[in-house]
Amino acid sequence: MTPTPDASTPPGADARPALDWTRQLLDQVDWHWTRQLRPRLDGLTDAEYLWEPVPGSWTVRRRGEPGPVPAQAGGIQGGAGDWVIDFA
Repeated sequence: MTPTPDASTPPGADARPALDWTRQLLDQVDWHWTRQLRPRLDGLTDAEYLWEPVPGSWTVRRRGEPGPVPAQAGGIQGGAGDWVIDFA
């Protein structure tokens, strides 16, 4: 049985509660971080984290560390704080 709308019900309104998109997104990110990503990072050494599959490939470096040799013209750095990513 569908309730009959009256003058106090705005058009298009239904009885379902509004979905809190922010809460849903945060819950999903938290779930993936605690159950998928973080357990895979536990025990990872610096050498494993900074490993390059081929010389000069994109990687994560501390700010101020030298980039790939030879330095590529027109490279762009992105990021804030101590860590940057080089887009060459």
